[in-house]
Amino acid sequence: MGKYHLFKQFESAHKSDIKAVTELTNNFVATASRDGFLKVWDLSKDQNITVFQDKGTVNMTTGNTIPNYLNSLCFDENNQILFVGANDGSIRGFPSFEPNNLEPIIYMKNHNKNVCSLSFTNDFGDETVSYICSSSWDGTATIWEDYKVKYHLKSDNGITIWDVKVIDEETFITCSADKSVTIWKKDKVFKKLDFLHEDVIRAIDVNIDTKEFVTCGNDNMVKLWDLETLKLKKIFQGHTNFVYSVKFSKRDSNTLLSCGEDRSLIIWNIENGTSSDIVLTPSTSVWCLESISNGDVAIGSSDGSLRIFSSNAGRIASEDEIKIYNQSIKESTVSESTINEKDIKPYETILKPGTKDGQVVMVKNPQNGILEAFQYDLTSANWNKVGDVVRGNSSKDKNKKIEFEGKMYDFVFDVALEDNAPSLKLPFNVNENVYNAAEKFILRNNLNLDYREQIAKFILDNTAGHKLATEAPINNNNSNTGALNSSNTSTGTILPINNSYLNFTQFKKDALIKGLLKFNEQEASTLDENIVAQFDNALSSPSSNVSFLYTVCEFIKDNWKSKILAFDILRIIAPYLPSSENMKDFIWVGFSSDDWNVKMMTIRALVNAFDNKEWGLMLMGDIEIYENLLNVIDIPNEHERKNMKQFNNYILAIATLCFNYSVLVTKFQKYELLHVLSDSINLKFSKDEAFIENEEAAYRLLVAFANLSCVEATLKQFAKSIVWIKIIKEKYSNVERFDVILREIM
Repeated sequence: MGKYHLFKQFESAHKSDIKAVTELTNNFVATASRDGFLKVWDLSKDQNITVFQDKGTVNMTTGNTIPNYLNSLCFDENNQILFVGANDGSIRGFPSFEPNNLEPIIYMKNHNKNVCSLSFTNDFGDETVSYICSSSWDGTATIWEDYKVKYHLKSDNGITIWDVKVIDEETFITCSADKSVTIWKKDKVFKKLDFLHEDVIRAIDVNIDTKEFVTCGNDNMVKLWDLETLKLKKIFQGHTNFVYSVKFSKRDSNTLLSCGEDRSLIIWNIENGTSSDIVLTPSTSVWCLESISNGDVAIGSSDGSLRIFSSNAGRIASEDEIKIYNQSIKESTVSESTINEKDIKPYETILKPGTKDGQVVMVKNPQNGILEAFQYDLTSANWNKVGDVVRGNSSKDKNKKIEFEGKMYDFVFDVALEDNAPSLKLPFNVNENVYNAAEKFILRNNLNLDYREQIAKFILDNTAGHKLATEAPINNNNSNTGALNSSNTSTGTILPINNSYLNFTQFKKDALIKGLLKFNEQEASTLDENIVAQFDNALSSPSSNVSFLYTVCEFIKDNWKSKILAFDILRIIAPYLPSSENMKDFIWVGFSSDDWNVKMMTIRALVNAFDNKEWGLMLMGDIEIYENLLNVIDIPNEHERKNMKQFNNYILAIATLCFNYSVLVTKFQKYELLHVLSDSINLKFSKDEAFIENEEAAYRLLVAFANLSCVEATLKQFAKSIVWIKIIKEKYSNVERFDVILREIM
């Protein structure tokens, strides 16, 4: 037996992977899991309380509940508040020993993707200052003081910042998926060190006393660095797969702790650079670890179990518990997909003494050909079997259906998309179109639509031997004012037309600059000259200058009497805004305006939001948004429209919004939205002759109705008797694009 032994084991402490564990006191630790539970464990009594359960959010575009995974933890010891970070970018604080909280007492949001690390620091001498540090897949890190943003650190390439730690009150260190470590002075990059590992750097820890920091990564390495010279001091080699977490021991300054995908916890001797102990677990991955102040180590694993290991002879599990635990390791299996061919050793390796205590090797049994894992025990000078290496489930039982969320599927894949992120379930039947299945998966898990091709390819690669429907949905780039392209079809019908969302992103830069200069002279509050000077360059590339342009929008909205320019800029940057909250701040201000042009630009901005790949469909598919939106949109009266030069564009904006919503319905079978939209088209908008007189608006409204009829057959049955459709037929049946649609629905 190695120096560390099992002390406590809480098998299946959670229903899914434990992604974070943190110490509250010697006898209390907290865990956060992908099952949405936040728990606190009393190690002295073997009891736990559920501090909070996140029940997920409903994806309004699919009707499915999206689980909110809890992925990071820290403990504010000053105020006894436990903070947890989730995949929706939120950080919530709860009283650490109070069970069954329904709402957090502290809510912090400055990220728009998964919060992958949290830490609390108050080690500044007088303890008058304390920070919470967070990092995220959104490519940023945040330093919070008094639960408010103090510094916002943003990577130059937008790539995941996996971890962030404090060096002093104004200096911070981060590690990223681009293999870099960055030193920050406040929110500015002081020094960036590239390619410190050969793969993604997953975690970082700092020891201020010894002036060192340590990193670990997907290259299986743990590395020690000098904090002052930033030079490499030691490389610790021993892990055989990704290393997810590394920390300096709180008890012993000469000890490092690390864990990873090779299901192990390794204790390292810093002085000689070797492992002093390797602790194997029966899980697939050890995601997280915590160094407890008394010298023990807590780990959270992919099997949902919390385990405590100790080197203290007085803190040890019973003989029976240890026997059962060792047997579970021996009987556990290791997926062949996690083993590199170079890691498989000749069988004769285990007939000779190992090179060090705890050494793990994979060998092929000469009798049955099965790969087996063995660990070397230096005390007994024996190799002990610690598991079999098996193939994944994909090659087994191919003809059996698999149940997922109450339905049966031919396949249920585990898919990890970002930087070895936790796997998500992808159900698939061979009679489905792979692209439709990919889009449903994306919407169910609130992912970026850019993943569609990657997911479709994954399905194809993993369903060899099956004939699949592989025609990708049409993806034309229609202009914001041109007619819809309804001729591209590979079947006998052109409906539904859901090849892409329409937009209003074109603009005249000179006119916008002229407008800004004009209003800036007239308004009481003016923009700084430097901002005005930067405006031209920012408009040359709106997608790269979103933050700057949004700042201009906010200033105009909050300070100028004439707000039209703010909403004009907003509709340009809507596809690129990092958070839907940026859009929500403007929506109801726009619709409450007395200026019909501001209302028109608000609608155009919402139309463009469908193209926002981060949150567009989630926002526009939110029932509270579309019900209120379609209700609040009004049409100018006869007097108002006579004085409104942009009236036809206003009508076109409404019709385009209806079309985009119809695409959302047909792509994702959103029945609640279908009925709300159908009523708005048939009972509200189409009753105004302005929609019929404007040919383009009439066409977009007609296509929207036709799309809905593909999902709700009764609409097609009544189309012949609907007055506004009959009027369109009389007026435009000689126009080919109208005739094609009318023949489909009548």
